[in-house]
Amino acid sequence: MWAWLHSCQRGLVFGRDVLETVDAFVNGEHRHFSTGALTLFDRIMRSTSRVGTTLRHMNDHGVLGVLLPEFGDLAHFFQHNIYHYYTADEHTLIALERCEALTNTLSFPGNLYSLCSDKSVLNYSILLHDIAKPIDVQQHDRIGEHIATRVLERIGRQDIAGDVAFAVRHHLLTEKTAFRRDIRDQATIQSYARTVGSVERLALLHLLAYADLSALNPAVWTDWKGAILQELYEATRAALLGEDGVEGKNFYASRPGSPQRDSAPSPAVDIEVSIEGDKPLSVEVQEATDAVEAGETYRCIFQRDASHTTVTVISRDAPYLLSRLAAVFLSSDAAVVDASAGTTPDGVAIDVFRLVDIVSGGPLDDNAERRVISMLDAVIVKLADTEELFKRHRDKWKRKIRKAINPLTRIDVVYHLHRSENGRLLTIIDVYAPDTLGLLYRLTQQISLFRLSILTAKIASRVDGVVDSFYVVDMNGEALASPSLQEELRAALLHQIHVLTATPGL
Repeated sequence: MWAWLHSCQRGLVFGRDVLETVDAFVNGEHRHFSTGALTLFDRIMRSTSRVGTTLRHMNDHGVLGVLLPEFGDLAHFFQHNIYHYYTADEHTLIALERCEALTNTLSFPGNLYSLCSDKSVLNYSILLHDIAKPIDVQQHDRIGEHIATRVLERIGRQDIAGDVAFAVRHHLLTEKTAFRRDIRDQATIQSYARTVGSVERLALLHLLAYADLSALNPAVWTDWKGAILQELYEATRAALLGEDGVEGKNFYASRPGSPQRDSAPSPAVDIEVSIEGDKPLSVEVQEATDAVEAGETYRCIFQRDASHTTVTVISRDAPYLLSRLAAVFLSSDAAVVDASAGTTPDGVAIDVFRLVDIVSGGPLDDNAERRVISMLDAVIVKLADTEELFKRHRDKWKRKIRKAINPLTRIDVVYHLHRSENGRLLTIIDVYAPDTLGLLYRLTQQISLFRLSILTAKIASRVDGVVDSFYVVDMNGEALASPSLQEELRAALLHQIHVLTATPGL
């Protein structure tokens, strides 16, 4: 352990004699680590660099699993889906390395990492976040909380056991809140803030979310996900600090040893849209709203960022509007990664979408924006048949993209009741499905057929699957509470998923 500590601190390379001694120990009959060895391991975990590299070397030689038998169980644990691209131990080591690579970077997670004063809390949280997966994948966060406490007590780090156990228990919460819930709803932010409890734990959970997501299939982490995580962080930080801490929202403020923020604008969307219409709109959106109220058919506003394009469509509210807009973007070769809907008291719909190019995964270029305008003219002005558009463009991409559907991808429909910031009771519909072209169009179409109004849509892509979440109310503005109607809608949505995924080639 002294050798590995020196390797971590000084970047030294092991000689053959040392490796032979290590191999003899690992393969011997009397493998035992003293309390002093655990103390030296903790010194490695307290280091500010090369922790991931050192633990990887220890794992390659079988020592990490002997030192921490709980981690040894991860070595051959593989989840058979595209989302989890690596075995659990490899995923964990990559996550540690991803975080260390943030050093001196000016990204959102990089600035959080620079402000993390005790790296051992983060390092242990990453090391142990999936520790219970070999026991029970579905309950690994709950079981892992207790295992993390036990491991840290054995190492003698009771001082950080509470924070690490908290991070392990809630390491999925940030991703779920950011990508499956409406983070512009203060009720969602307040609920998340109550669970987090402090700015320090907020930063810890966001760094852990970054490490977890960036260490999966390489296609999972995207810049727009970073933008949404930043938006959630800033809103929650403001809620935790209270009114007196509003100026403190800028967590990039100068601190000793803290890098300065890049002068580029935040990728977070700056258009405020409330589903109740009780918050101010941006000047451009307000002007567009006034124009539509005066008789203009629609207005479309583009905001291009480094990772995605935000498109705001202002038009007269109408049945199936969100579904028709989904067909517009599908026909424009754009994928929707996030959406929210709002309607003014005068019946003007303000729908905001984050879009990426279906091929590049980046923001829309000038040609793509022109395609969106052309398709909006066809659908909103000329009332083109969206079903025909859907079939035509699905056939087009069927010839170009052939994706095998993972049979282990979760397919389900789950309902939740949610009370918004103004006390309104809504129903959240979480739809789990394989990621297939036209899914949003079909799902929103079915929800509208049941005479439900979609207030917000959240699209969370997981490479081999998605979780599309819809905030809905019925025609009376009330939550969908009827069990029989819920079951009927569930069957209809599952049928549409089956039809889409059964189509050869997609």
